[in-house]
Amino acid sequence: MDSSGELAIKIGDLFIRSNILTIEELEDAVKLADKMRQPLGRILQMNGYCSEANLEDTLNIQQRINDKTLTLESGVKAVEMVIKQGLEVDAAIRRLNPVATKRQELREKNIVGDMLAMTNIITQKQFTEAINHSLDTRLPLGTVLVNIGAVSVHVLECAVTLLEYTRDGVINKEQATHALRLARFKSLSAQDALIEDMPGLQLPERDYGLKEVLVLAGVISENQLLVAREIELVEKQPLLTTLVDIGSCSHLCLDAAQQMMQMISEDSLTFEQGLMILRKLKNVKSEEEMEEILGSMDELEGEEERVVEVADVLLAAGLVGAEEINIATPLALQSKKSLNRVLIDAGFIDERTGVLVNGVKELLQQNILGIEQAKIALIYSIENNAMLDDTLRLFGWWQTIASPY
Repeated sequence: MDSSGELAIKIGDLFIRSNILTIEELEDAVKLADKMRQPLGRILQMNGYCSEANLEDTLNIQQRINDKTLTLESGVKAVEMVIKQGLEVDAAIRRLNPVATKRQELREKNIVGDMLAMTNIITQKQFTEAINHSLDTRLPLGTVLVNIGAVSVHVLECAVTLLEYTRDGVINKEQATHALRLARFKSLSAQDALIEDMPGLQLPERDYGLKEVLVLAGVISENQLLVAREIELVEKQPLLTTLVDIGSCSHLCLDAAQQMMQMISEDSLTFEQGLMILRKLKNVKSEEEMEEILGSMDELEGEEERVVEVADVLLAAGLVGAEEINIATPLALQSKKSLNRVLIDAGFIDERTGVLVNGVKELLQQNILGIEQAKIALIYSIENNAMLDDTLRLFGWWQTIASPY
C-alpha cells in the first residue's frame, strides 16, 4: 500500500490493462518467475513480451501513478503507447495529459519542496497536493505549503536561505538538510543552526543589499521578498526580474532604487534620505512622476513623513511591551534582521502574528486604516484565526488591496 492506504498499482496489472499481456500469460509468467527465482520483469523480457527499455519505461509510469502525478487511466494508455508505438514516456504523457506533465516537471525541479520532503517536514501527499495548488494558483510551492498550514513561514525562510547557501557553494546539500531539521526543532534561524551544527563554519557577511533596502523602505514586504527568493531558486530567474514579474514593484521603482543605492555608496545621499525617497517612489506610474520626485531631493531634509514601524503596531495592540521591544531592537540592528523577525525568533510573537502585523503596518503606512482600526483588526484576526482581508470586510474597512504575492 502507499502512504494514503491505497493499493499501489503492480507492473503486471499495467501490462494487462494496456493489452500487452492476457491474464493467462501473466499467470504463467508469475509461475515461471517463482520457479526460476527470477524477477517477473526478467521473465517477461525472456518471453518477448517487452524489451528492457520497455520495462524501465513501464516502471517509470508505475511510479508516477503511485505518486499520483499521473492518473491510472492515463498511465495505462501511456504504457500502450510506449510499447506499441515506440514513444518515449514524456512524449506519451504530453499527448495524453499536458497537466500531468507540468505536475511532474514541477515536482522534479522544485528543490524547495524536495528539501522539505527529504527532511520529513512535509509528506509526499502534502508535496503532491501543494504541486496541484501551485499549478492552479501559480503561487510558488513553498507559499502554498504555508497557506495550507503544512509549514511555517520560519521553516520556509530557513529552507530558502539554506538552499541559497548550497547554490553558492557555502555548504553542501547534506549540511543544509541537517541544519533545516535543527532550525525547525530549536526554532533557530538558518544561520544560527549552521553555526551551532558547524562551529568553525564561516558564513558570508550579511550586508544591506538592494532587496533589504526595498523591504526597509516598505516598497516590498518580507513575504513578497521570500516569494521572489523561492522563485529565483526554483526557476533560476534573477531576483529583481522576479520582483517585477510578480508585481511586487515596478521597473521604474527598481531603477530608482538602484540609483539610490549608488548615491548612498558615493555618500551623496544618506541612507535615511534614500529610504524616504523610495517610499515616495513606491507607486510611481510614469518616468515624469519619478523625475519630479527625484528632482525634489533637496527639499527632503527636515521633511516629516508618516513612517509606521512594527513596534508601533505591536505596542498599540498590546501584543508586546516596551521591555520586549527594547530587548529585540538592538538584536535586530546587530543581526541585520527585521524587528518582526527577531521578535518571532525570540518567541515574543508567533509566525502568524508577524504576518498579520506586516499587513496592518502596510495599511497604516498607506493611510488606509487609522491606528485604532488597525488595533481592532489585528486583535480580531488573531483571536478568531481570521485572515486580515476577511476581518476588514467584516468591519466594512475593505478596499481593493494588491495581493502580497
